[in-house]
Amino acid sequence: MCVWPDPSALFQALGAEVVYQKAARGEGEAQFSQGCLLVSEADGNAGEIGASGRSLMADVSLALST
Repeated sequence: MCVWPDPSALFQALGAEVVYQKAARGEGEAQFSQGCLLVSEADGNAGEIGASGRSLMADVSLALST
């Protein structure tokens, strides 16, 4: 059994647009899910292990999300 929360669960339950709106309002769960999505898109090694390296794309995604 995995102890890490599934960052895609909120996207599956609510849909991407709702998650983005909630993240913009400062809701922590939505911000976590959005951040995990950005990192995993930018760094294909992130996967389900909750860790990733630094990449230019991850830095750009992080800068855009703030």
